[in-house]
Amino acid sequence: MLLLVKLLALGSALGGPLVMMDRYAPVRGHVPTFLLMFAPTLLILVAVLFENDDDRWQRITKRAGQVGATLLLMQNALASWLIASDQTPEPENRGLYITGIVIGVATALLYLRRSIKAPEPFDFAREVARAERRAKYRDYGLLAVSTVMIATGLFAMSEKPGLGIMVVSFFGACSLVPIFNIRRKRRASRVAREGSLQAIALPEDRTIRPSRGRLLAIEIGVFALCTLMVFVAEDALLVRVLAGGVALALAFAAVMTAAGKLPAAYLRFDEKCLTLGKRGYEMHVPWATIDLVLESEYFDNATVTLEFDDLEDVTTTPPECRERAHAALRKQQAWTGSPVVLMAVHYGVHADELMLTLELARIAAVEREPAASTP
Repeated sequence: MLLLVKLLALGSALGGPLVMMDRYAPVRGHVPTFLLMFAPTLLILVAVLFENDDDRWQRITKRAGQVGATLLLMQNALASWLIASDQTPEPENRGLYITGIVIGVATALLYLRRSIKAPEPFDFAREVARAERRAKYRDYGLLAVSTVMIATGLFAMSEKPGLGIMVVSFFGACSLVPIFNIRRKRRASRVAREGSLQAIALPEDRTIRPSRGRLLAIEIGVFALCTLMVFVAEDALLVRVLAGGVALALAFAAVMTAAGKLPAAYLRFDEKCLTLGKRGYEMHVPWATIDLVLESEYFDNATVTLEFDDLEDVTTTPPECRERAHAALRKQQAWTGSPVVLMAVHYGVHADELMLTLELARIAAVEREPAASTP
């Protein structure tokens, strides 16, 4: 639901904010008008980002989000009146404006309902059922929203080529996420139904490394998208600056990846421990220290989490990096609830297969330990 609100908020920018931008930018200046007109949408996005935080920022951003939603409704009401009275600066974009207004009103009402609704008493069974329903339909819903926005961008391309190309490119890239997740979850369901899950066939050095080619392709693709936005977002200076900054960062990352400096992480299945390769050091986790290996989801990414018996058992090479490693593990545990979270997609493997491989290696090591100590 949160991701759906984010996508709808981005789409709402084609309604009231765009009408106000087209009307007042030539008089008031593009940058001040852009910042003022798109501020309500930004407030909603920030509020959604901090919604799950249990601190004062959550309370502050919630109020800011409600203010943003109210202002967005007012913007769309004024834009609707301008359209109805034929006072829009570019009448040929009426279809685009109306589509954005509908999305904007839906976004504002959806957020207001979500933020004002009183929390229900916690019921574990109900929450599990809700999570399963949301997981089942969320990806299809996000794909539908992206498809609608792509169609809107194609519709706008005849009158505003730059805006149309930007919308189609951005939401076309966004649509790849639900498509990937749908394929991933359908494959996991098929494997579970058929009982055909298998462990990963480890190479001779027993090391799983991230795919440098996949990472480089992603970096080049996003770089191309940001570069395109720099040239087509003619009236949105802030968008061009942000896109240019991201493009420069990705260009540097792509050079580092091509040179073999990125990615630095890897997994090595040693006889007595699991070795996690980090930048500048290796972290050695004894198999006996790993209590639990779980497959999970983290922000719509398939992950495998490791639970430890005692963090003090973790050693490093070189030894002087031990405190640094322990600090990283504690920080990860405070952030996600687990000291180690492995993103399966980073290693080009499926999470269920990685979980099975880790669990089999852990069991085998634990079984070897008593045998080795027997006289």
